[in-house]
Amino acid sequence: MGNQQQWSDMVIRAMNWSRDRVEDARLERQRRNDPVLMARAQRQAALVRRAQAEQAQLVANQRHTNLLRRLHARATTGFYVAAGSAGLGAVDLVGAAVADNPNVVPPGAGLWFVAAAVSGLIGARARARLKAGPQPVQVELPPVPPPLLPPGCVGAEEAQEIYNCEARLIAMIPAVDHLLPEAGLSLRQTLHTVQPRLHGVVERLEALASIDVMRAPQAAEAAETLRRVLVGGIESYDHLINATATLLAAPDPRGGATQSLAIATQELEAYAAGLSAASDAFDGQ
Repeated sequence: MGNQQQWSDMVIRAMNWSRDRVEDARLERQRRNDPVLMARAQRQAALVRRAQAEQAQLVANQRHTNLLRRLHARATTGFYVAAGSAGLGAVDLVGAAVADNPNVVPPGAGLWFVAAAVSGLIGARARARLKAGPQPVQVELPPVPPPLLPPGCVGAEEAQEIYNCEARLIAMIPAVDHLLPEAGLSLRQTLHTVQPRLHGVVERLEALASIDVMRAPQAAEAAETLRRVLVGGIESYDHLINATATLLAAPDPRGGATQSLAIATQELEAYAAGLSAASDAFDGQ
């Protein structure tokens, strides 16, 4: 009788284990097919690659700084050594002129002049490389897909419009590079500053979307506040896109269109700085 009970318990445990494994496999398939979860996993992997690229860029910038420091030291030292060697060579020549054979260049003076010429050449080459302005190696930053909000949640339409604005601006940057490289660089820097902060707002909306509004009514109010923040970002993006289009269509890109683009860029950067300050204040509470 006891053996039958043991066998019955073993069969029940085996059936329960099999049922749990089947249920886990079903849930895993659902997770793999969930577009929101898939987008979240892809974004996390892209953020890791972006962090690695940014670290590589920091290393490249440090190497560039060290190169400039070495070139400056080489140019300064080369000219100082050349001047000192030439002075010592002149002293030897004066000494030879006072001596019994003024028409014979002493060997020491010749060596000093050779040293002066070599040092001056090293210093001149280093100074020429400094004037050429060697640029640091630019590491291409991999794109990071934006966070994906579930359809129908607060801010989903505004988040999609933010992504559309970013796509339009990114598509315009190569043409700006060709027309006015410094303006293209400014647009890239602005986008690099603003984009993560706006995406952070979308990530907060994503977190709020998973909260039961009935249990936490303040979540709906917070989501609406963040949605209005995205609306302000859309307006600032539109101003920058319009200013960029005006620059591309202007007959003289260095005229008033450049000033309009600078104003729109400053406006978007100020908006992003306000986002950062508000986020810091919220986190400190």
